[in-house]
Amino acid sequence: PGDVSPDGGAGAEATVEPVVVPGPGSIPGPPVEAPYQAYTAPGSYSYDEPYTPLINNRVAPRVAPPVRPIAPPPEKIRVGNFVTDIPQGMSKRDVNSINAWSAYGEAKIAQGLISAGVPEDEATRRAAATIIGVMAGGTAGA
Repeated sequence: PGDVSPDGGAGAEATVEPVVVPGPGSIPGPPVEAPYQAYTAPGSYSYDEPYTPLINNRVAPRVAPPVRPIAPPPEKIRVGNFVTDIPQGMSKRDVNSINAWSAYGEAKIAQGLISAGVPEDEATRRAAATIIGVMAGGTAGA
């Protein structure tokens, strides 16, 4: 980030959160195509402004670069927009597998949306909302 000085110090108003990368899981991890990025809590939204979900810039699909998966906050499970404490009794390896595969799936959904012409910020929001349903459906079907 531009707000960090070369000696590692940050400006008076700047804080740089560490990125928590999931460690080894209970199942093989997903492919690593891009480094993790730090988790940022979503802003609050209201119904005061209209929402227009239509994609106005229709383009032919193009190759999109890999999207950086979002690392979970420390000591949390993150599946898209859903962030929760780790349940008592859940192993660290299971937590790592959930976080790694959730972040990977979210990144691949965002990459697909970007390749279809959706702006990156909107694609990442849609992917975060979509992966919750993907994980819930996969869990229910298992």
